[in-house]
Amino acid sequence: MQVDRSIFKTYDIRGIWGQDVNEEIAEAIGKAFATYLKPKKVVCGRDVRNSGPQFQAAVVRGLRRMGVDVVDIGLVTSDALYFAVGKYGFDGGAMVTASHNPPEWNGIKLTRDRAVPIVGSENTEIGAIVADDAYRPVATSAGSYSNMDIAPDYIAQVLSFHNSGGGRKLRVVIDPGNGTAIRFLSAIMEQLPYEWSGINMQPDGSFPGRNPNPIAEGALYGLKQKILERRADVGVAFDADADRMFFMDEQGHRVLGDVLTALLAKEFLKKQPGAPIVYNLICSHMVPEEITKAGGKPIRSAVGHAHMKPAMRQHEAPFGGEISGHYFFRDHFYADAGLVAMVVGLEYLSHQRKPLSALVRQIDRYAHDAEVNSKVEDIPGRLAALKQRFKDGKLDETDGITIEYPTWWFNARPSNTEPLLRLSVEAKTQAEMEKRREELLRLIRG
Repeated sequence: MQVDRSIFKTYDIRGIWGQDVNEEIAEAIGKAFATYLKPKKVVCGRDVRNSGPQFQAAVVRGLRRMGVDVVDIGLVTSDALYFAVGKYGFDGGAMVTASHNPPEWNGIKLTRDRAVPIVGSENTEIGAIVADDAYRPVATSAGSYSNMDIAPDYIAQVLSFHNSGGGRKLRVVIDPGNGTAIRFLSAIMEQLPYEWSGINMQPDGSFPGRNPNPIAEGALYGLKQKILERRADVGVAFDADADRMFFMDEQGHRVLGDVLTALLAKEFLKKQPGAPIVYNLICSHMVPEEITKAGGKPIRSAVGHAHMKPAMRQHEAPFGGEISGHYFFRDHFYADAGLVAMVVGLEYLSHQRKPLSALVRQIDRYAHDAEVNSKVEDIPGRLAALKQRFKDGKLDETDGITIEYPTWWFNARPSNTEPLLRLSVEAKTQAEMEKRREELLRLIRG
């Protein structure tokens, strides 16, 4: 079959609907998934994108033609799909979503049993099966099809992470960005002791309210205005499939993902003293310092859920976080779950006497600039040049290269999907961080 192999990416399968992916290719992905995993029963869901029903129906058709039984859970967040795989014991899962990409995109995230993600070379192998039409049925007859409403169980699961009372009655403004979090948001918030309101609360796959990527420039301006207008204690934003979550403080400033990781870690360590907490290596050094100060054991991971989830499983860590706004929970099948992160964050904040901005200032002690992208043709050559220039520093090659000095450090790592080198720099002062960043960018960009 003619297919653009570049749609089979490290973390998912993704492209522009009608151009890179269509119903024929979606059905082929369903058949290839069945061939590769050989499951008996799979659960399938989708986000709000306009092409979602067509994409999902084609994937289901492909799975059933290979003899796989399919349970359709309809419109759900990505982590609700992961929850369904783990909770009900499915052999695998297929979530139709393009995450935070623009409206014209769509794709699919695949998992094994226990919500273990299919990533990296596994997606490449599925792509090869599609390209070669190398399908192999798992049964002699067509698979069955049924529907299932997981909402009651999923909502109860999310609420189980908010398990203590007695805190402040926070004023909360939430912006799901016309995305899939809306499916469950009201039912969750109505059972929590907070005063809340929402913006962009109509599910709409064209995302009229804002960019589906909350960290795109200007995306959260509307949320900031509502926070200030309503004198809210905190704002909450989600991406389109709600696997990422972001807080804004009472002044309308976005709280960086690594800062929130450190704050949420305190909530878990209060309940599970001494527990391991996983963070990725481009987070501020403040994160492991705060985890240690709170009595936890910091576990450093490469970037991305393909690395974070195995690290969490290995150490049985109750919580992990990334600067990108992904937060992972052991008791939620190690899934990155925006709604779970929200309820944990609200519970933590409700028990603090200080506003969120003050809590951030207490720990955000370094000057940090994460993931500055540069288009680079010869990535290995650039990395070699950086290693030579900074050969007197402490080198770590866990994910790209990280080189540390007493007062500053940097990480340069290749993108998994584009010819980009991503630079993260941190120093003890703003002046040194800016100086080192400019020096590094000159070397990277030539």
